[in-house]
Amino acid sequence: MAIPPFKLERYFAAWEFVSPYLLCSSDIEGWALADLLALADKDGRARWDGLSLGYTEYPGLPALRAAIAEIYTQVAPDEILTFAGASEAIFAFMQTTVAPGDHVITWWPGYQSLAEVARARRADVTLLPLRHDEGWAAECRSAARRSGNSRKDGRHRQGSAPGSQPGYTGGS
Repeated sequence: MAIPPFKLERYFAAWEFVSPYLLCSSDIEGWALADLLALADKDGRARWDGLSLGYTEYPGLPALRAAIAEIYTQVAPDEILTFAGASEAIFAFMQTTVAPGDHVITWWPGYQSLAEVARARRADVTLLPLRHDEGWAAECRSAARRSGNSRKDGRHRQGSAPGSQPGYTGGS
């Protein structure tokens, strides 16, 4: 699969750690480890103190998946996968749910991989523009109608808003 270089990532690679001021960061301001560990309960602190750096089970740490499942009413820990970041999750999502000829609608601006990985999967992609002067609101139904649909079964896939988990919002 040939995916074009992500222009924003190439830009960040050149400038993110050499600029005196970074006003476009999408991550949080980092904490000192001591400050973070001061918040840990006994179990969390014991896990940290006994931590061995290396790979974990591919779906993620069982305790983390169980904690995530507690947030939801109809999701079990064995139905949850954890990822090291949005790009990894987007790639896995697109690889497992998007087929050639599917129609993907994704926000723009957003992660470039939402569109490019779908295109590499030979899906039709519609960028749903989000504009400041329109209050960053998106009209999803009209975007689906405007873009057309090449699939007879009417399947649409939609990506995520920046800063949130990728999500599937179409029928299958």
